[in-house]
Amino acid sequence: SIDSIGGSIELDSEVGKGSTISLFLPSSMAVKGALLFVLNEQEFAIPLSHTEAVVQFKKSDIHKVKNGLMATYLDKTISIIFLDDAFEAHDSKRLHEEQLFQKTLSKMDDQDELNVVIVNHNGMLIGVVVDRLLQQKDIVEKPLRKPVDQVTLFSGATILGNGAVCPVLNIPGLVNHVFKGGRRQ
Repeated sequence: SIDSIGGSIELDSEVGKGSTISLFLPSSMAVKGALLFVLNEQEFAIPLSHTEAVVQFKKSDIHKVKNGLMATYLDKTISIIFLDDAFEAHDSKRLHEEQLFQKTLSKMDDQDELNVVIVNHNGMLIGVVVDRLLQQKDIVEKPLRKPVDQVTLFSGATILGNGAVCPVLNIPGLVNHVFKGGRRQ
């Protein structure tokens, strides 16, 4: 079974000391922790390696700054990204539209509470707004294949227990996409 997925097993044994069994699996088969969430009735995952915290903000906690959004988290000012808006900005022409990254916030009522996943990319904290949080789960992420292998917002996908395909967010790709060309600070 291990050989059929491109892995291998090594056995090292030394008399009087014991044995070491090493199992090597391809990186596409590595199990990683992820936070599952829902956006527009579709389930997605964020790797726990990029996840700092999960918080709730009120609409009044988020402030418009130029074409972006900011909030305060643990006495630090962080950028806020609505995934709906980031997904809508699918090409570089859309990235330069005024208030594109404020579109979803503008439609909300003042009393609305937002589920925000605080992610860390190269020491930069960013709040990613999602519709609903689900659970932490260990997943096996498979890389994307043609024709979707060039989609930078996703690093791969996993199959959930119910058989649904769950895209895995590529946090570095998302950050590069949204902050492309230094348009948002």
